[in-house]
Amino acid sequence: MKKILILDDDTSVRHSLVKFFEDLEYKVLAVKSAEEALVVVEKEQIDQAIVDLRLPGISGDEFIQKVYDKYENMIFVIHSGSINYNIPFDFKTMPRLSDHVFQKPIIDLFYLYNELKRLEKKKLKSSLKKDK
Repeated sequence: MKKILILDDDTSVRHSLVKFFEDLEYKVLAVKSAEEALVVVEKEQIDQAIVDLRLPGISGDEFIQKVYDKYENMIFVIHSGSINYNIPFDFKTMPRLSDHVFQKPIIDLFYLYNELKRLEKKKLKSSLKKDK
């Protein structure tokens, strides 16, 4: 069973994502701050993370920077209410981070789910190439 971390300070958005991914038989861990998320990733082996950007305390960007290299099996998708957000240049070199920013509200959560699946396949192909 895949474990997904939902990091969003908006209760209704978090709840919607939790219910959606639970219906898809994910084990869902949901938190409202990056500080809480850092504790979760220390204790749990997370496969995927959906990360909001504007958070109290540590931002979503900062969270990704802190954990990306440390947890090499985790993939990341950014979702934000900010219409002006552009993925920073250094993030564009991160193959396990989606190059698409999902704007809130996400009308069809299957777009998000399909992006996670695409990143999983990409990660698998990359690991197979390393093994050769």
